[in-house]
Amino acid sequence: MPQGLRALYRSSAIYHLSLMGRVPRALSLPLEPWPGDARRGEALLGGEFRFLNETVHAPSPPWHANASAEWQAALHGFEWLGDLAAVGSDAAWPAARAWTEDWAGLFEASAPISRAGDRTSNRALAWLYYSQLHNGKVATTV
Repeated sequence: MPQGLRALYRSSAIYHLSLMGRVPRALSLPLEPWPGDARRGEALLGGEFRFLNETVHAPSPPWHANASAEWQAALHGFEWLGDLAAVGSDAAWPAARAWTEDWAGLFEASAPISRAGDRTSNRALAWLYYSQLHNGKVATTV
Protein backbone atom coordinates (compact mmCIF):
# COMPACT_ATOMS: atom_id res chain seq x y z
CA MET A 1 0.00 0.00 0.00
CA PRO A 2 1.50 3.39 -0.94
CA GLN A 3 2.59 5.60 1.96
CA GLY A 4 0.02 8.33 1.26
CA LEU A 5 -2.86 5.88 1.05
CA ARG A 6 -1.72 4.20 4.26
CA ALA A 7 -1.64 7.57 6.07
CA LEU A 8 -5.13 8.43 4.79
CA TYR A 9 -6.51 5.08 5.95
CA ARG A 10 -4.92 5.36 9.39
CA SER A 11 -6.44 8.79 9.91
CA SER A 12 -9.95 7.55 9.04
CA ALA A 13 -12.75 6.79 11.47
CA ILE A 14 -13.01 3.24 10.12
CA TYR A 15 -9.42 2.52 11.14
CA HIS A 16 -9.94 3.92 14.64
CA LEU A 17 -13.13 1.88 15.08
CA SER A 18 -11.23 -1.26 14.12
CA LEU A 19 -8.89 -0.66 17.08
CA MET A 20 -11.68 -0.59 19.65
CA GLY A 21 -12.12 -3.54 21.93
CA ARG A 22 -10.56 -5.31 24.80
CA VAL A 23 -6.80 -5.14 25.09
CA PRO A 24 -5.14 -8.45 25.99
CA ARG A 25 -3.24 -8.51 29.28
CA ALA A 26 -0.25 -10.10 27.64
CA LEU A 27 0.58 -11.26 24.18
CA SER A 28 1.97 -14.75 24.16
CA LEU A 29 2.49 -17.69 21.90
CA PRO A 30 1.79 -21.03 23.55
CA LEU A 31 4.58 -23.49 22.95
CA GLU A 32 3.64 -27.10 22.52
CA PRO A 33 6.70 -29.10 21.61
CA TRP A 34 6.64 -31.95 19.15
CA PRO A 35 6.41 -35.25 20.94
CA GLY A 36 9.84 -36.81 20.99
CA ASP A 37 10.67 -40.46 20.53
CA ALA A 38 13.49 -41.77 22.71
CA ARG A 39 14.25 -44.61 20.25
CA ARG A 40 14.73 -42.14 17.40
CA GLY A 41 16.83 -40.00 19.73
CA GLU A 42 19.07 -42.94 20.59
CA ALA A 43 19.41 -43.70 16.88
CA LEU A 44 20.46 -40.08 16.23
CA LEU A 45 23.08 -40.34 18.96
CA GLY A 46 24.26 -43.56 17.32
CA GLY A 47 24.73 -41.80 13.99
CA GLU A 48 21.52 -42.88 12.25
CA PHE A 49 19.64 -39.92 10.80
CA ARG A 50 16.32 -41.31 9.58
CA PHE A 51 13.65 -39.00 8.25
CA LEU A 52 10.76 -39.93 5.97
CA ASN A 53 11.95 -43.52 5.48
CA GLU A 54 15.35 -42.38 4.27
CA THR A 55 18.45 -43.02 6.39
CA VAL A 56 21.91 -41.46 6.33
CA HIS A 57 24.64 -42.77 8.65
CA ALA A 58 27.09 -40.17 9.96
CA PRO A 59 28.77 -39.35 13.30
CA SER A 60 27.06 -35.94 13.40
CA PRO A 61 24.25 -34.37 11.39
CA PRO A 62 25.10 -34.71 7.71
CA TRP A 63 24.10 -31.16 6.78
CA HIS A 64 25.20 -31.60 3.17
CA ALA A 65 24.14 -35.22 2.65
CA ASN A 66 23.10 -36.42 -0.77
CA ALA A 67 19.50 -37.02 0.29
CA SER A 68 16.03 -35.97 -0.88
CA ALA A 69 14.81 -32.41 -0.45
CA GLU A 70 12.19 -33.64 2.03
CA TRP A 71 14.85 -35.39 4.11
CA GLN A 72 16.99 -32.23 4.08
CA ALA A 73 13.97 -30.17 5.15
CA ALA A 74 13.39 -32.49 8.12
CA LEU A 75 17.04 -32.30 9.16
CA HIS A 76 17.22 -28.50 8.86
CA GLY A 77 13.85 -28.04 10.60
CA PHE A 78 15.27 -29.32 13.93
CA GLU A 79 12.12 -31.14 15.01
CA TRP A 80 14.49 -34.00 15.94
CA LEU A 81 15.49 -31.97 19.01
CA GLY A 82 12.36 -33.44 20.59
CA ASP A 83 13.75 -36.92 20.04
CA LEU A 84 17.00 -36.00 21.78
CA ALA A 85 15.01 -34.42 24.61
CA ALA A 86 13.02 -37.64 25.01
CA VAL A 87 16.29 -39.54 25.53
CA GLY A 88 17.12 -37.23 28.43
CA SER A 89 20.59 -38.72 28.91
CA ASP A 90 23.80 -36.91 29.71
CA ALA A 91 24.87 -37.47 26.08
CA ALA A 92 21.71 -36.00 24.53
CA TRP A 93 22.05 -32.36 25.63
CA PRO A 94 25.71 -31.91 24.64
CA ALA A 95 24.89 -33.45 21.24
CA ALA A 96 21.89 -31.15 20.80
CA ARG A 97 23.99 -28.12 21.68
CA ALA A 98 26.96 -29.14 19.51
CA TRP A 99 24.78 -29.94 16.50
CA THR A 100 22.87 -26.66 16.84
CA GLU A 101 26.12 -24.68 17.11
CA ASP A 102 27.50 -26.61 14.14
CA TRP A 103 24.45 -25.69 12.05
CA ALA A 104 24.65 -22.03 13.09
CA GLY A 105 28.33 -21.90 12.08
CA LEU A 106 27.65 -23.40 8.66
CA PHE A 107 24.47 -21.71 7.53
CA GLU A 108 23.20 -18.15 7.29
CA ALA A 109 19.56 -17.22 7.58
CA SER A 110 19.62 -16.31 3.88
CA ALA A 111 20.91 -19.71 2.68
CA PRO A 112 18.31 -21.45 0.48
CA ILE A 113 18.12 -24.50 2.77
CA SER A 114 17.56 -22.19 5.76
CA ARG A 115 15.04 -19.69 4.56
CA ALA A 116 11.99 -21.78 3.69
CA GLY A 117 9.19 -20.47 5.93
CA ASP A 118 8.17 -23.77 7.47
CA ARG A 119 11.77 -24.74 8.17
CA THR A 120 12.55 -21.38 9.70
CA SER A 121 9.53 -21.41 11.98
CA ASN A 122 10.01 -25.05 13.00
CA ARG A 123 13.68 -24.42 13.77
CA ALA A 124 12.95 -21.26 15.76
CA LEU A 125 10.23 -22.92 17.83
CA ALA A 126 12.37 -26.00 18.49
CA TRP A 127 15.29 -23.84 19.56
CA LEU A 128 13.10 -21.70 21.82
CA TYR A 129 11.36 -24.59 23.51
CA TYR A 130 14.25 -26.97 23.93
CA SER A 131 16.74 -24.31 25.01
CA GLN A 132 14.40 -23.43 27.86
CA LEU A 133 13.87 -27.09 28.71
CA HIS A 134 17.62 -27.71 28.81
CA ASN A 135 18.10 -24.72 31.08
CA GLY A 136 15.72 -26.32 33.57
CA LYS A 137 12.86 -23.89 32.94
CA VAL A 138 10.16 -25.42 30.81
CA ALA A 139 8.81 -22.64 28.61
CA THR A 140 5.08 -22.59 28.09
CA THR A 141 4.82 -19.23 26.33
CA VAL A 142 7.06 -16.89 24.42
